Amino acid sequence: RHGAQHLGDITQKLLDRVCCYYLSRQPHIPSTVRQVKKFLQETRGLALPPSVPMTAIKSELDHFAVYLQDVRGLAASTIRPHLIYSKDFLEYVGHNANPKALSKITSKEVEGFLCICSKRLNRYSLRNVVGYLRRFLRFAAR
Repeated sequence: RHGAQHLGDITQKLLDRVCCYYLSRQPHIPSTVRQVKKFLQETRGLALPPSVPMTAIKSELDHFAVYLQDVRGLAASTIRPHLIYSKDFLEYVGHNANPKALSKITSKEVEGFLCICSKRLNRYSLRNVVGYLRRFLRFAAR
């Protein structure tokens, strides 16, 4: 479907597109595609994607995603909004510029973030954001 006729036609970008295509249609397929990608990287020299510099926010979100998946047992579709709003919150408090900002959060900062979210979300969605933020802050406190 994506025009690959030979093994040499398979690229990192193509495999990423296949993962995105099947993510909502057949959720078990992307894990197989990731395994194929890993196999091709190790045996056929499939080029690794360009590395993205690890920021303080990215590092924190990676740890949080592992916690949500492994400890809490949440599905990828449930983890996604947790990460989106946690990232927004970390950007709001300036975590990249000051990684210790997370340990010095006050209730005013949490209220300020929720105030910003409330301008674009309805009551039900805002309740979900409060839950996502609560889970993230409990995780960060540990």
